[in-house]
Amino acid sequence: MSPVKADESWGPTHLIARGQIERAVDRAVALDVVERVLAEQSRGRVAMPAKVTMNLAEFGLNAWNTAMPAYSESLGASGFKWVGGFGDDRRDHGLPFLIAMILVQDANTGYRWR
Repeated sequence: MSPVKADESWGPTHLIARGQIERAVDRAVALDVVERVLAEQSRGRVAMPAKVTMNLAEFGLNAWNTAMPAYSESLGASGFKWVGGFGDDRRDHGLPFLIAMILVQDANTGYRWR
């Protein structure tokens, strides 16, 4: 069971903001999914390659991005978390230091997971 109550109008890809996530995610189901994935990871049924970090300091930016891919066999889901840290004048503009996105796909079709 997916922890997100997806509306069919979302289509194959839909970007949602934090508030929408908080309203759409069933926390009890999400915790159940996390527990199952951790148990599956201990059984070697989760692929979670090393993080890939791109430091943008060499280009004169006070920023970095990290990609964190994973696959869960029992959930039939693959995806990644993309996180970026952005310094300098972001706080002066009321922007957070960290920005993150999560993509979850059905591992067989690439379409929206459940």
